[in-house]
Amino acid sequence: MSSSHLDEIDRTLLLIAEARECAERTARTMRQEVGDARLACALDATDQSLLAVHAELLRTAYLAPGREQLKLAG
Repeated sequence: MSSSHLDEIDRTLLLIAEARECAERTARTMRQEVGDARLACALDATDQSLLAVHAELLRTAYLAPGREQLKLAG
């Protein structure tokens, strides 16, 4: 994987994190302002889904063994 690939992965992780923060902030604001509870719940679910996507990308890109390591192990 090249450094430009890692830069794009980092940029993607940042965008996912920003989207999570936006969903979380909006859900919190809606609850404080007695907004639509349905939408607040949907935003909470979106936040959790984005968290899972972020974790999976992070794990796959930086923590999972590469193909070379798998060949050595097996």
